[in-house]
Amino acid sequence: MGTDRLRGFVLLVIAAAMVHFSMAKTYEEALAGEEALSFTANLIVMLPMLVVFGLGMLVGGERFCRAVSQPDHTPTLLGYVVGGVGVGLGFALDFWFKRELEGFGYKF
Repeated sequence: MGTDRLRGFVLLVIAAAMVHFSMAKTYEEALAGEEALSFTANLIVMLPMLVVFGLGMLVGGERFCRAVSQPDHTPTLLGYVVGGVGVGLGFALDFWFKRELEGFGYKF
């Protein structure tokens, strides 16, 4: 496994851990009727970006990394597009998650 593919795998493992600690545990607390919930919206917004870049690196390896990043590590136009899509999906996920929790009576 190449270095870029390994980095992609690590990003996906980090994303899975973030889902567990920022969303799944919070949802379980809501189901249990906890009085107050604690979660970090920033983690939820970052999740889709980690998944998008992690999958891209895992599947595409070095080719994906060259497509989204220049040699001086600044993003290419495609890198900005992929990152923007990831952030957009992150805000949509955050919006959806908060609406789900509001269904249990919590206010945000």
